[in-house]
Amino acid sequence: MEEKEQINVEENTYRYTYKTASLSEKREAESILRQYDEREETAVQKMRRLDAKVHNASICWGLIFGVVGTLTFGGGLALFLEGGREWFWLGALLGGIGAILAACAYPVFRLVKRKMKEKYGEEIVRLCEKILQEKE
Repeated sequence: MEEKEQINVEENTYRYTYKTASLSEKREAESILRQYDEREETAVQKMRRLDAKVHNASICWGLIFGVVGTLTFGGGLALFLEGGREWFWLGALLGGIGAILAACAYPVFRLVKRKMKEKYGEEIVRLCEKILQEKE
């Protein structure tokens, strides 16, 4: 929406222009309104939210382990190669710890996903069956 107000003192006139929102602006406003609307969540929305929670938590923990492990490995490698004699063993130790953390990223991903499926699986299956029964 655009509003313009112009006052011309010399001609003694007043002009007010109003322009309505475009179609894309209206769609965007409706989308934002739906996010803040406090209506009860539908079965499909709840199923999607729970499914996303299962997947996102496992991806998040896998990425944390992978990134922290890779950065630790890189720091240890830098100390190992460039730190001189006094930093040699610390670099080897940090590199080893980082490699172990990075190697644990996928098992942590699978573990968290399995635990989240155990926690939310029954609810997701119940909602899916409810939705499928409504379709028939």
